[in-house]
Amino acid sequence: MSSLAALAPRLRFNETLLRSVTKGMDAPAWSLVPPGGGNTPHWILGHVVASRRFMLRAAGHELATDPWEALFGRGAEPGAATDSFPPVEELLADLRASGETLSELFPAMTDEAAAEPAARPMPDGSDTVAGVLHFLYFHETYHLGQLGLLRRMNGLDPFA
Repeated sequence: MSSLAALAPRLRFNETLLRSVTKGMDAPAWSLVPPGGGNTPHWILGHVVASRRFMLRAAGHELATDPWEALFGRGAEPGAATDSFPPVEELLADLRASGETLSELFPAMTDEAAAEPAARPMPDGSDTVAGVLHFLYFHETYHLGQLGLLRRMNGLDPFA
């Protein structure tokens, strides 16, 4: 079993956490621009899903790039109008599907494959496939925390 096998259930837990964080959010809540500026919950969700897709590719899974992924990359306009974004339900479905695929990929990945050089290093300096995947797990969890704060800014009860 791969040393990455433990990441799969953690990512699945993040999906459960995401359901709790977003429960009860309506269209205006998804479009809230935080005071002082920043990204809407809809943008953050799209960013998390686009990052999951990047994670799949980093793990060696063949996956075409959808044009919408560029809307959620680094440098995208904070607080951008959500009209051109995929619907929230589509993004959530994509996230669940990626979790299923990663749950199969990670346990099957050899430690040798995980130790391969990454296509590009991450901001924390990670430069192996395993390092990139661990960084992206942390990155996803960080953004779920942001969604939790935006949930409260929308006047919803705490999720935990």
